[in-house]
Amino acid sequence: MSEGVRAANIVQNPLWLKGVRARLRKQHVLSWGTIVLTVTAFICVLTYLTTLERGRASAETAAKAIVIPIIFIQGAILMLAGTGSVASQLSIEREKGLLDYQRMTPMTPTSKILGYLFGLPARQYFLFLLTVPFIVFAAIVGGINLLSMAHFYAVFFTSVWLYHMTAMVAGMASSKPRQAAMFSQGMVVLLYLILPQLSRFGMTFFEFLTVRPTFYSMVQAELAEANPGLRRMAEEQFTGLTRSGAVPFFHWELHSTVFTLMVQVFLLAAMTIVVHRKWRDEFSHPFSKFQGLGVYAGLLFFLLGGLWPIVSDEHLSSRLMEQFGRGPGSMAPELFFFMLLLVLLLVCGAGMVLIVSLITPNRYTQSRALRLMKKRGSMRVPLDADGASSLPVTIGMIVLTIIAFFALLRHEDASDRFLAGLPGLAHQAAPVAYIAACMLFVQGIRERSSGRVYAVGIFLVWMLPFFVTMVLFAAWNAWLAGAYAGLANPLIGLWLLISNLLHHADPIVTADVVVRGDLAPEALAPHLGQVAMVAVGLYTVLAIVVQVRRVQWRRELRLKELGPDAGRAPQA
Repeated sequence: MSEGVRAANIVQNPLWLKGVRARLRKQHVLSWGTIVLTVTAFICVLTYLTTLERGRASAETAAKAIVIPIIFIQGAILMLAGTGSVASQLSIEREKGLLDYQRMTPMTPTSKILGYLFGLPARQYFLFLLTVPFIVFAAIVGGINLLSMAHFYAVFFTSVWLYHMTAMVAGMASSKPRQAAMFSQGMVVLLYLILPQLSRFGMTFFEFLTVRPTFYSMVQAELAEANPGLRRMAEEQFTGLTRSGAVPFFHWELHSTVFTLMVQVFLLAAMTIVVHRKWRDEFSHPFSKFQGLGVYAGLLFFLLGGLWPIVSDEHLSSRLMEQFGRGPGSMAPELFFFMLLLVLLLVCGAGMVLIVSLITPNRYTQSRALRLMKKRGSMRVPLDADGASSLPVTIGMIVLTIIAFFALLRHEDASDRFLAGLPGLAHQAAPVAYIAACMLFVQGIRERSSGRVYAVGIFLVWMLPFFVTMVLFAAWNAWLAGAYAGLANPLIGLWLLISNLLHHADPIVTADVVVRGDLAPEALAPHLGQVAMVAVGLYTVLAIVVQVRRVQWRRELRLKELGPDAGRAPQA
């Protein structure tokens, strides 16, 4: 039997069997099963009979009405309770040293991951099964299309596995059960409530991290007559679908279920890489260098694919612009495109900072890697090793960001939807030059500093200028001085640089379209070009200084660990 088949054989997995026996003891099954059955039956009977008798609806419509509460109960069981259970139980085993014992067993890391992934929430899976007869009743009596239900539950379970994998990451990173459970459940809230809000700025990719798109599609197709209010909400708030229910992605239109599975499998694969590496070595980085670059490339691919049709499709961009105004056409197209560019670069910057923080070695990791290479007779650390510098990967992510940014600008120029024409190359390149210099600065600081020093240092460099700018703006209306004071903060810097890009893109566009009127555009607009040059120059100087110091520091470290022959090739 191959390794892959053995790993997938859950029934004979010792960790799964251990989880089932521990989580499905008789007293737990009877107590929790009674509660779930009673509550589910009460809600279903109440909803069905109320809709049937008071609403004077048909039995088919009444049966469809109970689908929504059942789905909410199932989500609470598997997504919230199940996620907390995985995080807390895994954290307990880590605290007791059982994970170290499991690392020494002959099982493959994949088998261990699957065993814990399905064994720790065994009780929640059992409670979910208790709700299945109710959903079967609703599907049969309500005449719901089985294919729609199959699409929904395929995405439902990938969402569950995604959140449980998030809980495994939290449990292996934290030794305190309560802290791990709270962190993982907070991640569920982040994925469901916060990140999907970025879809309002064109980042529709984030909507598909959840089961919401497929759920809304099923509501529109099957449950519209049973719940008109939910149908209207799906039509008004969900922006990721076209009128046909397909997902626009680059030049294609994909089925919502297919696209959701693509997005969730991508993130699930990234989480699996993290857990797999932690199983092999608790102290390893979450990603290798090349894996980190691959994850960022995937993120950029989905982001750009979601923005591409918005730039060229008038229907999609109009729907998004209507959400920010009081009526159709109330938002200027130039301002909307400004928001798209700003949010794109901020999300890309946040992704790069996160990955650089995860893959950059500290002093101890670099010293250990150098000593290991010396022991092996080599003087160079492999590029993909944890102890290698993250500078090549940082440069790779910067190059990918520049390509995506210019591709979007060229696509807008060809579509001619928002701007009458693009400005000179210097104005186009300023925003990505600024973010490139920012990332080289961050990478240099991260490589030379411990985690706490790095976090506090970045906070001071970025937030102090932001606070000063807000005080200058609010107290003295010192718009120009506040703009210069805040250039070290990426949010303010990118805001000013993209404003400069759009201000020079079309002379017809007035300054109060590019820069909001409440920020005194008459004081800032004439100076946007100078501010842009200063912003790029500031971070370029900082990046050069930090990188030079980083190279000197690494040279001293190599000399200390490898001796005076550090720069010579090993003798044959």
